[in-house]
Amino acid sequence: MFPLLEIQNKKGIDQFLTARYIEHHFTQQECLSFNFNKFDFLEKRKGLSQVSQSLFHKKVKDFQPVEMAEILAAYEAPAKNNRYRNPEKTEKRTAHFYKIYLNNSQIKN
Repeated sequence: MFPLLEIQNKKGIDQFLTARYIEHHFTQQECLSFNFNKFDFLEKRKGLSQVSQSLFHKKVKDFQPVEMAEILAAYEAPAKNNRYRNPEKTEKRTAHFYKIYLNNSQIKN
C-alpha cells in the first residue's frame, strides 16, 4: 500500500544527512576548531596544540599571524609543506597565506 523509497546510494544520502545535521547544530568556528584539533599533521603530531609545540615551542594563543600561516600551509598538504623536507615550498605557501591575511585585515579596517 505504501510506496517504497529505493535509494541506490545509501552512503551518499547518509553523508548528506550528516552534513545537514552539522550545519544546523554547529557554528563554522566550532567545525574549524574540531577539524584543526583532530587533523594529523604527520610525524606523530595530531592536532593544533601538538604541531604548535613541535614547530614553534609555544601555545596556540601566542601565535603570530605568520606562524598561523605556516600551520595553514601544513594543514593544506602536510607532506608537501613540511618545513624540514621542503623549506622553499613551505616558505612560499606560508607567504601566500600571510598575504591573504594581510589583505583581509586591511579590508576589515
